[in-house]
Amino acid sequence: MSRAGLLTLGIFITVAAAAIIAFLIFFTKQLYGRTLLAAVICFQLSFIWTCAELIDTPDEILPPNDTPDPDLHY
Repeated sequence: MSRAGLLTLGIFITVAAAAIIAFLIFFTKQLYGRTLLAAVICFQLSFIWTCAELIDTPDEILPPNDTPDPDLHY
């Protein structure tokens, strides 16, 4: 899967989990503890995964035929 697809999926899961948390807290008459806990865990994992996917990019993308500079450390 492409990087853009993974970012889109991660953002979608994060927003969906946040919407479920907001619904469970503000719009339900009874507090569903296990469902809320599962939604919070899903939100945290998807948020961390999405941030890691955003951060995990190469600083400099070299063209395929370009030889790397021996002074640079990758």
